[in-house]
Amino acid sequence: MMQLIGMLFIGAGGIVFVIGYKTYHTVIRKLEEEGYTGIPSIFMGGLTCMFLLGTILGSVLIILE
Repeated sequence: MMQLIGMLFIGAGGIVFVIGYKTYHTVIRKLEEEGYTGIPSIFMGGLTCMFLLGTILGSVLIILE
C-alpha cells in the first residue's frame, strides 16, 4: 500500500515538473516578445529532464523494494 502511495506522489511530481516547464516556456516566450532576456529555455529544459530522471529512478527504486 505504501509503495502505491509513493508511486502516486512520484507520478504527481513528474506531472508537476512537465506542467511547470510548459508554463515557463509559454511565459518566457511572451516576455521575450517584450525584450526581456531571462534564463535560457535550454537550461530549464535540462533541469526539467534531470528532475524527471530522478522521478523515474525513484519509481524504479520503489518497484524494486
